[in-house]
Amino acid sequence: MLENEEKLVNRAKKDKKAFGKLYEYYWPKVVRYLQNKVNGNLQTAEDLASTTFEKALKNISSYKWQGTSFSAWIYKIAYNTYVDYLRGLKTTVELDIEHLIPDSRASIEDRLIDDEISITLKNLLTNLKDREQVIIKLKFYEGYSNKKIAEVLNISETNIGTIINRAITKLRDI
Repeated sequence: MLENEEKLVNRAKKDKKAFGKLYEYYWPKVVRYLQNKVNGNLQTAEDLASTTFEKALKNISSYKWQGTSFSAWIYKIAYNTYVDYLRGLKTTVELDIEHLIPDSRASIEDRLIDDEISITLKNLLTNLKDREQVIIKLKFYEGYSNKKIAEVLNISETNIGTIINRAITKLRDI
């Protein structure tokens, strides 16, 4: 976590140059988050991240410390930017399961099995609704807590748990 984040945000409200430290800290995280959403496409992820930070800089003066962190706020902007991007494409969310790429030290047989599992998982996840896919991705691939997901998506923590349970049940049934 960024030290003195609250002070830095308060400074950035008055002096846009102070926003640079927030940008430097969160840029790689937001790009990685968005890159996972756009199936590994770094160019698109960087474009979306750029839009995210433009929106954040433009609206930093309206940000208030009310129980949510700056990181939750910036990820919410990134998520909304991504949703806007999808609306523009008129397509569905595709999840990238990059981190399941097997270790190069693994045997060929192990790598083939891992590839098959990755393809199966990706195909299964596409059966979920967009919102379920996003929540599953944040929970199991990004390692977010239900509380953090609730902050990012602006829905209750209880609702997050319910959606996760229903999605897992749906995946088991499939």
